[in-house]
Amino acid sequence: EFSDMECPFCKRFHDTPKQIVDASKGNVNWQWKHMPLDFHNPAAHKEALAAECIAEQKGNRGFWVFVNDIFHHTQGNGGGVADLASVVTGVGADLDAFRECLGSGKYEDKVEADIQKAKSYGVNGTPATFVVDNHTGKS
Repeated sequence: EFSDMECPFCKRFHDTPKQIVDASKGNVNWQWKHMPLDFHNPAAHKEALAAECIAEQKGNRGFWVFVNDIFHHTQGNGGGVADLASVVTGVGADLDAFRECLGSGKYEDKVEADIQKAKSYGVNGTPATFVVDNHTGKS
């Protein structure tokens, strides 16, 4: 899924793939790709980078908890989260390490690669979901 944490449609759609994965008994996986839309920036871009910094500290589970919490707390449409620090500490991440990571820009290339991948698939809005057969690699 290509998604933007400031997108109100992504927020509404977010629980659907989660329910499918949970019901699949391990037969379906869900892969998140960042696609912060220009008109939701800078908040959407910052949240994409923040999610990667959380994943660095707290792993895959921490990433998903953070994304869920951002969707829960965001004002949406580029309004961002009023208190990002409380969302960060709420997932159990070290705030100083998080701030260092976010300030370093170390995940800029990853987020940009996700955006370019979306564009290569012709995606120009979010959410955008592709179903890929894990055995054949075909979508």
